[in-house]
Amino acid sequence: MTTHDIATPEAQSDAILLPPGWIALAPEGADPSAWVEAYLDGLTTQPTAIARAQLRYGLLSLIDMAAGMRPGKRYSFAFVEDPTVGLVRALLSLQMLRVTGDAFENYRARLETSTDSETVEVINRTVQRVELAAGSAWLMHDFTLSALPEAIPDPALERAVLGLFVRDADVMIEFSMYAQDLAVFDNMPQYLVDIVAALDISGVN
Repeated sequence: MTTHDIATPEAQSDAILLPPGWIALAPEGADPSAWVEAYLDGLTTQPTAIARAQLRYGLLSLIDMAAGMRPGKRYSFAFVEDPTVGLVRALLSLQMLRVTGDAFENYRARLETSTDSETVEVINRTVQRVELAAGSAWLMHDFTLSALPEAIPDPALERAVLGLFVRDADVMIEFSMYAQDLAVFDNMPQYLVDIVAALDISGVN
């Protein structure tokens, strides 16, 4: 496991443990292109020019994807299992939110009722309750496809979202994981649950 420092809503110190291969993406306010070039230049083993270009494109795409998610402070990570191959294989993004007393069931309802849009088709969605030491959570898993008939077909996107309602606190931590390579994870929902289960949230209140 690799430890990445994060902060609670009160900017207290905390940490998230991720398996090897995950890297923290550009922090809020950083220039994405400059950050990516600094990351590439700092690699111990330099990839080929083609692999470097693929990494650049993949990392910038994930930074842009994370920037388009719900506004507010968030922490995002990219899964780069082997930089020399040039593949950026998944995105993990988390956000901490203040919640009210009825938020738990409202969150479940939102996960279950959000449906296809004019641009996205949702396939095989499941929503289940998960009990963790840190609190109760709702876990959603599905696949999405582009619904635009004239668009160049994109690969299916696998997605898992876990909303952890921290025990004895008015805080929810939402973890969102995405991968276009459906072979990356044998079981993405369980993989995400294992990550959240290892999270030290003792400073969250």
